[in-house]
Amino acid sequence: MFSWLRKILSRSAPPAKHRRSRRKLREKLHLDDAHTLPILPRQLAQPRAPQPEDDPHKTFSEMRKQVLRGTSTKFDLPAPVTATEPWGVMMETTFQAGSLTLIALSDGTASIYLSSGEGSIGGGQHESIRNAAQRLVALGASFQPGATRMRMFTLPMNGQAIFYLLTDSGVFGAKALEDDFTERRHPWSALYFAAHEIITQYHHLEKQNRNL
Repeated sequence: MFSWLRKILSRSAPPAKHRRSRRKLREKLHLDDAHTLPILPRQLAQPRAPQPEDDPHKTFSEMRKQVLRGTSTKFDLPAPVTATEPWGVMMETTFQAGSLTLIALSDGTASIYLSSGEGSIGGGQHESIRNAAQRLVALGASFQPGATRMRMFTLPMNGQAIFYLLTDSGVFGAKALEDDFTERRHPWSALYFAAHEIITQYHHLEKQNRNL
């Protein structure tokens, strides 16, 4: 099985201060250096028959476009109170082999995609994941008034993390070095750790499934 989370948490030869940041993040996610986490459990993902013409990179790109150009109506979500209230939050970070996109919607749906095309969609049928996703979206609303309207949606550069607040009035967000989030130097650090709580809950669920 593909150990996607370990690849995310490790980068090639990071400086010492970056290794300290990774260590703190591993502690946050209850991981040790030897831990490997397989690709998100298949039983969590919505079934989709593979197509011969599928291009994983194209699939990833199309998914991003759909979300970034979406609305609460298109995703059949409850109507926000205001047009600038987020109905979803997207976090994108990098790792050695590519990038990761985490998406949380107001109904508790939480999905994780890798730029390689791997990942898992849904997860909201599990209470712990659903609650973590809804907390992330609710927290995102508190950051929206000070967020920058985003018009370009390039993938993060190496060592960078980007947040997108998805609203019916457009996309708002912020970007910074990932270490600024992990070291709590950035005002949006709380959102960063709330997003990683979704990964933590997927991890716990995977461990439970292994023990069945």
